[in-house]
Amino acid sequence: MEVATKPLKPKKTRWLRVWRTFLPFARPHRRPFWLATGAALAVVGSRLAFPLPLKGLLKPWLKGEHAAEAPEGAVLYGLAFFGVVLAMGLADYYQRLQVARFSIGWVRDIRAEAFRAAARVDPRAMSLSSGELVARLVGDTARLKAGLKGFLTHVATNGAYFLGVTLILLLNDWILGSVIAAASILVLGVTWYGARRLYRRYLELRKKEGKLATRIQEALEEDPLEGGFARVNYSSGRHEATVVRIQGQTTVASYFILGLCTLGALAVGIQGHTSGRVSADTLFLFFAYALMLIRHAVKLSRQGTRIGKMMACGERLERLIRAGRKAERKEVELAPLTRRLKLQGVRVVANNRDGNRSRLGPLDLEIRAGEKVAVTGPAGSGKTTLLELLAGSLELSEGKIRWDEAKLHKLPVGAIAAQVGHLGSEPFWLRKTLRESLGLGPGEPGREAREILADCGLERLLDRLPAGLETKLGPGELSRREARRVALAAALLRPASLLLLDEPFLDLPVGAGERLARRILGHPGTVLAGLADPAAATGFDRVLRLEAGRLAGEEEPA
Repeated sequence: MEVATKPLKPKKTRWLRVWRTFLPFARPHRRPFWLATGAALAVVGSRLAFPLPLKGLLKPWLKGEHAAEAPEGAVLYGLAFFGVVLAMGLADYYQRLQVARFSIGWVRDIRAEAFRAAARVDPRAMSLSSGELVARLVGDTARLKAGLKGFLTHVATNGAYFLGVTLILLLNDWILGSVIAAASILVLGVTWYGARRLYRRYLELRKKEGKLATRIQEALEEDPLEGGFARVNYSSGRHEATVVRIQGQTTVASYFILGLCTLGALAVGIQGHTSGRVSADTLFLFFAYALMLIRHAVKLSRQGTRIGKMMACGERLERLIRAGRKAERKEVELAPLTRRLKLQGVRVVANNRDGNRSRLGPLDLEIRAGEKVAVTGPAGSGKTTLLELLAGSLELSEGKIRWDEAKLHKLPVGAIAAQVGHLGSEPFWLRKTLRESLGLGPGEPGREAREILADCGLERLLDRLPAGLETKLGPGELSRREARRVALAAALLRPASLLLLDEPFLDLPVGAGERLARRILGHPGTVLAGLADPAAATGFDRVLRLEAGRLAGEEEPA
């Protein structure tokens, strides 16, 4: 199997890919978007005009002319001030209304396409549990919609306001305007940095929440502490607290920058007024805008960092849509493995809160057809990543994988699944009958199939199901132990030339381990099994050890 080298895409490229996928869904909702844009310009214009009537009203006092009566045109200035405030309120209301209509319609269409994709995609292509699927279709779309509202209502509007204030101040006094321009650039830089941090952290949080949804399903049938519910629940809360901390740190940094720049401008302005270069009304105008900027800068920073959250959720939905479209492509047959499976410079890179890190590799490995290979190593060593990569569930970041001499880099996971039986660490499938999940044909299973079901400990499950093999089930309706046994039996029943088994001896009935080991070692094809316990590798042809995603050596099989 050869997968073309795909260099790791930088975040900006992945974000552009997300927007290219999503933009067509926005076209039917152009009208509320343009109405919201017009209202946003009215909001920005009202904010920019807000201090001007006050400047005209207070101009005599700012010049030291203490008139006993109200200055000429005071009523007009007062009415103008009231009109600006009223226009700002009406424009703000209308903008929020149209932004909501646009965001709701756009994300609704994205969610519909993601749902259709979920029905087409093989769950093994993305390791989609029912909980993870719900987390994407409900949680990610809800956060994407909230992020769009925040971006269009606050980030874009306040960004335009910053630009307008900077231009006005530059026209009035280029020195004071330059100070605000510098502050604006620094605030935008801090906001962008916070958005990147939040993006990485939120990818992890959403994964945790997807697992949490799956664990909740399991907990309804088992002890609430089984299946790692308590651990995932705690970890999810810890990630969420970190998200709030990142937003708070970004906001505090923006306060610090604007406060420091305002103090610097104050010193420059007072000195300029003393020398006669800066007039009193210009100084008043500057500080009126500066005070308004602080409030809007906080909104810009707080909402701006949420772009990272929005893009993390958008990327997860985009992957689902892309996998659904890929599943529609014409399948190509894959010949059985007859010579070797070869990995050259293979590397899988993940994105986490600290940036990109290697989950696997660089790794060079060759496995001859028919070999039974055990892969051992501590938790996090890369065993599961290696198996998922070979099963087509993960994208390759660097390197090549050869299946004999065939090239499969353009094939969806369905083509690989025709020759590969895979037991993943978290077995998933869409709701179907148990017969369909096991890959059994119509009628009563043959003797060998019945023996495989017995070796995998499925006898009690079949006895308790009302319709036996015809019972329609999803993995969320089985305990984690039962779901693994079904997935293991499905892998062994599949006429595959390569078996990829992640902890096949885990959660088996007493006495079933030896029978299963004989069956796995007697499989006519190639076997690659991930084992946490090296003692379970007895009888395998080769025993490889992984550490930190790299091949640490080869041990003598027992």
